[in-house]
Amino acid sequence: MNWQSIQNWWQHTRRHAWWSSPAATQPLLREVDLQQLHHAACSPAAVQLQVDRELIHPLLGERTSVFSGSGYEFADNRPYAAGDDTRFINWRLFARTGQYYRKLFLEERRPQVWLVVDRGESMRFGTRRRLKVTQAVMLAVYYLYRAQLQQLAIGGVVLEPQAQWFKPTRSNVGVQPLLQQLISPCPPFPVAPATNELIPALRQLQVQLAAGCIILLISDFRDLAESHLPILCALAQQHTVLAYHVLDPIEETLPAHGQYPIADGHHATTHYLQCENSQYRLRYNETMQQQHAQTQRWLMQAGIRYQRILANQNFITHGPGA
Repeated sequence: MNWQSIQNWWQHTRRHAWWSSPAATQPLLREVDLQQLHHAACSPAAVQLQVDRELIHPLLGERTSVFSGSGYEFADNRPYAAGDDTRFINWRLFARTGQYYRKLFLEERRPQVWLVVDRGESMRFGTRRRLKVTQAVMLAVYYLYRAQLQQLAIGGVVLEPQAQWFKPTRSNVGVQPLLQQLISPCPPFPVAPATNELIPALRQLQVQLAAGCIILLISDFRDLAESHLPILCALAQQHTVLAYHVLDPIEETLPAHGQYPIADGHHATTHYLQCENSQYRLRYNETMQQQHAQTQRWLMQAGIRYQRILANQNFITHGPGA
C-alpha cells in the first residue's frame, strides 16, 4: 500500500472507525460527570462568556447596546412624533424650548449563547480514554452550565444525520431537552450519513439570529473547506464565534511503537496502522499537522477564535482554556 492509498484509506476509515465503548448503549456522561462539570463552571477560574459584537437582543442584562429603547441610561432627545409614548416626553426641555421632545435611552442587553455540537459519525471515534464526541459533549455541557450561571439564554444545534434544534431559554427546565440530547448514547450509524450538517446549520443560524450572539462550534471540522469561508466570515462579523477543534491523539501523531487496529464498521474490515515504520510515521504526522493547520487558518481567517483540544485532555479541573 503506497502512501497516497494509505492517506485516502485513513480519510475514509476515520469517518467510520469504532472502538467498543459503553457510549453505544449508555449516556455519554454520568451524573457524577455532570456534577464535576457544574463544579468546574462555578469555579472562580471558570471561563467567562463575553461578547465582542454589538447586541440586538430584547433581554435585559449587563451589556449596553447602542439601540434605543426604554432602558436605564439616558442617551439623547429627539422631536416628539405622533404615536410616541407620552411617558417619555422631556418636560424640562419643553419648559425651556416650548417644543416636545422624547427621551431616548440605552438599554442593557444579554446575549444569547448557541451551542453547535457535532455528534456526527467521524466524532464517534476514539483510541484513548474517551471518544471525540464525549469530549465535545463535555465542553458543551460545561458552557451550558456557565451560561446558566451568567443568566444567559441558551439555544443549541446538535448535529447528527438530522440536526436537532433547541430554542434559547434561561430556565433550568427549558435546557433539559438540550442537555439530554447532548448526553444521549452514541451508537455507530447503521448507514453512513450522506453529508455533514455543520455548514447548513451555520447558514440557518446566520439567517435567523439577531447580531450579538455567542456561538460555540464544537467539532472535528472534518468536512470544512475553503469554500465555506463566506458563511464563517458572515457569522463572525455579526457574532462572537468560538471554535473548539476536537481531535483524537492518533489524529495528531502516531505512537512510536505497536500496531493500532482500526475497525471499519460499514465494510466489516480491520486495518492496522504500522507505527514501527519510522518513515510512514513521519509522513503521517506531517500530513495530519498540515490538515489541522489548514483548518485553523480557515477559521481564524474568518475571525473565529480557535482552540484545538484532544479527546483525552482533562479540562474539568482548570477549564477548557487551560
